Order: sequence, then C-alpha cells, then structure tokens
Amino acid sequence: MKKLITCVLTMFCALTMQATDYSGKLNVIVKDMNLNVNQESNITVNKQNDGKYELIIKDFVFGGMPVGTIDVKDVDAVENGNLTNLTFDGPTTIQANSEGGGDLRETEVNITLNAVVGDNKLGADIVINAMGMDITVNFTTAGAYIPNSDFENFHEAKFEVYTTQEADHWHSFTSAHTTSFVYNTARRQKQSFESTDVRTTDEIIGEKCLLIKSALPLNIPANGTVTTGRIQAGAKKAKDTKNCAFLDLSYNEKDDKGDPFYTTFTAKPDAVEFWCRFKQGQNNLSSKYASIRAVITDGTYYQDPEDKTYSNIVAVAANKTIEGTDVWQKVTADFDYDSYKPKEDENHEIKVINPKAILVTISTNAEPGVASKDANNPDYIYIDDLSLIYNANLKSLKLNNTELFEAGKTDYTVNANGAINLSDIEVESDGNGAYISKTLEKVADGIKVTITITSNDLKKQNVYTLNIKGATTGINKPQTVTTQSGVKAVYNLSGQQVSGMSKAGVYIVERNDGTTVKVLKK
Repeated sequence: MKKLITCVLTMFCALTMQATDYSGKLNVIVKDMNLNVNQESNITVNKQNDGKYELIIKDFVFGGMPVGTIDVKDVDAVENGNLTNLTFDGPTTIQANSEGGGDLRETEVNITLNAVVGDNKLGADIVINAMGMDITVNFTTAGAYIPNSDFENFHEAKFEVYTTQEADHWHSFTSAHTTSFVYNTARRQKQSFESTDVRTTDEIIGEKCLLIKSALPLNIPANGTVTTGRIQAGAKKAKDTKNCAFLDLSYNEKDDKGDPFYTTFTAKPDAVEFWCRFKQGQNNLSSKYASIRAVITDGTYYQDPEDKTYSNIVAVAANKTIEGTDVWQKVTADFDYDSYKPKEDENHEIKVINPKAILVTISTNAEPGVASKDANNPDYIYIDDLSLIYNANLKSLKLNNTELFEAGKTDYTVNANGAINLSDIEVESDGNGAYISKTLEKVADGIKVTITITSNDLKKQNVYTLNIKGATTGINKPQTVTTQSGVKAVYNLSGQQVSGMSKAGVYIVERNDGTTVKVLKK
C-alpha cells in the first residue's frame, strides 16, 4: 500500500509540475467600445496528459467588468526546439472567477489563440468573440516590457509641502535623491505633470500622457527629466556626474506609490520608440534637442551620465537629436549590443552578462544645464506610448558558407551533393535576441529545412523554407535545434549539440563567423 501511495504521489507531482504561471501585461482592445487598456495579469499554461495544452486567464476583467476565468483546453502544440507553438480556434465556456462571480460565467464564446512558450517566457495573441464583438488580448511576459509605458497611471509624489504628478514607475526631481540639503531646491520644482493632451488618430490610444517641463531652481536652468530609475541631485554644476539618473536592484527605497526606483528587465529588444511633442521655451541653436537614453544592465549599480567606464552593460539605445515640433512625432533609437559584447579572456572564455534591469531616461535637453532661462516660458516635452521593438526577420542564410539570402524572399531552392547537417546551415536574424529554430527532414528529392525565427519577446514569428535538392542526410526523422541569432551551434562539455543555453553551465559556442568560444552561463 505504501508503495502504491508513493507511486500515485509521484505521478501527481509529475503532472502538476507541467503547469507554469506567467506574469506579465495584458493589453485588452475592444474597438466597438473604443477601449484600449493595459493591465497586469497572470496566465497559467498546463501541459495535458495527451500532449495538448491548457491556457488559463484567471479573473479576466475588461472595461471594469469582471468577465470570469478564461479556461481554454485542448490547445494544439507544435514543438520548435526549446520553443512550443500553441494554437486554438473554437468554442469554450467562461468559468466563474475566484469569487464565484463573473458577468459572463457559463457563457460559451469562440476563442482564437496563437501563442509561443519557452525559455521561461510566454507571448500570446487571443481573440475572444463575446456579446457580438471581438475582444483582442495581447500578453507579454514580465521582463520584456517597461511598466506603465503608455503613461495612463499616475500618483502624487511629495517633498515637504511640494507635490507633483509622477507617472507610475517613472520618477522626476520631486522624488530625487539629494546628497545635501542644499540641493533640495531641485526637489521643490514641479516638472512632471499628468496630461490629457494626447494625439488624435484613427487608432485606439489611451486618455493620458506625461508632460515634463524645465525649471529654474536658484535661477539655474534645470532640464525637465524623468527616469525609470532615480534622479540624484548631488552637485551645483549641471554637468557634474553627481547629477544623474541611477539604478541598482539592491537599492531598497521606494517611491510614494510604493514601487522601487528601478525596472527589472530580462529581454533583448532591438529598438525603443515613443511618441513625443517637444518645444523649447527659448531658442538655443547650440543645444536645441531633447533626448532619450535606454541602458540594459545586469542590475548592479549604473548611472547616466556615467562617472566611469561600466562593465555591466548589455546594450544601449540613445537619440540625442529629438527636434522641436508642434505636432506629435514618433522617435526611435536602436539598441547597440556590439559595442558592449564581453571580451574573451586568455582562455577564450566569455562570461555572459545577462539582462536584469533597464534604465530609461528622457530629458527636455540633450545636454545638462541648457534649459530655458525664462521662468514663464520653459522647455517642455509631452511623452506617450513608449514601446520596445523586437525583430524576427531573416538577415543572412548560408549553406556551407555560400550566402543565399535575398530581401523579402521566404522560400529558397538550391542543388547540392553529399550529406548535409544542420550545422552546415547558418542563419542570422535582424533580431539581436531572436530564437532561430532549424528543422531538417528528408524529402523525396533531397532535404527540406524549415527555419522559424521567433522574436525575443515571443510575439513575432516568421517561417522560411530551404529546399536542398540532391542532398542526403543520415537522420531518419526530422531533427530540430534552436539557437539565438549569430550562433551556428551550441555544444555541452560532452560534445553534444544542444538547443541554446537555457540552463546555467559551461557551453562551447560556434559562431557564424567561424570562431569558437567557451561561454559561462550563470
């Protein structure tokens, strides 16, 4: 009996371990109601005994209405290396929420679901047809976006008797850290404002945005600045690096809403973009630009502007030439990873710097201390709908070092003789952190290779096909490996090819440029 109970418990634990909870952002869009709302939520993904999946959104709410729990069973699954594609199109019944309620509980709705799960992330697009309208739900895993980047939520920040409206998870001079009471004057300047002056378009956008203005503490021009970290006022001279924005995941202080002065972040985006409307109070031809700078780090202390050379940077995106305009404009800055690649040591070993935090700083002036000197006519910038861009397009396709890539082409056919292995096919994507899955299989006239490129946030996916006529292979069934862009193959210390570096350990990485390095993944 004990053996039977132990066996049952073991089987139960094995089954329950298949369920994973993903926290992140739900973007809910209902065009019929002109509704576009971002909310924090959890999605549970459970692998069923038959190999299919179950996806659950507990206590789903939209437009203030408690809908119930969305529970989609029998979701089809296709594995691509260490990623799994989930699809479903059919009816399901909405369940009661955790309190036993839900305005649509026991209502049958049609659901169309496309999702990708893997590498401790989930990206999902779901359309719920209910009450004669489509409810579109997009889910992005935490760590792949910046909270409140649509600037819809605000709180009151206070210093002494002085208050201002700070966007949640963003911080101005009011909540700054000062190294001396002398610099508290900076905290008394109201520079951050909640605004409803949003752009007018045909698309559904939010109702609010953020307004930043320059100031004149002690008659000294001070740029209007916000950051996802914390501002420090530590020197009289504006260009002194003691005046900066900083982050540190070990920093324990909280803002007036109770949020930390940092943003955790674990992804590799390709660009940052946002909408803005910028105007100088006084024309300054030598310093006429606003700026944005986003820095991805390993979470240890970092400040902007830098006071030294930092070795904890993963990538930087910056635009210091944002011109003044009376209309809303979209501003983009690409992330630079190449300049911050860790160097090989004498043993040809690389210690990987993993992204753990992001510091985004936006200022009315690209240079410190050049703000308007007219108190009645400050510099200002409206900021809205900041987003991170993740690419998933083919950039290079080589067979035995011969380039085949053509822009816009998705299907390739070539002739070849002899045996072809997956390591003979080199693929690069324009997505710095994109996942590349290569599946090789025998066909009647040779070999077919299916290449699936998935963006680092798992929200975009593109498929390419390479038909190699006349080639042979030693495999009997389709073979799939998944790597990240720029990597030809990854091997463990036993010499076995593996799909990426998903676990901590030491790996041998063969890069597309022909070099081989030892990588320590922590």
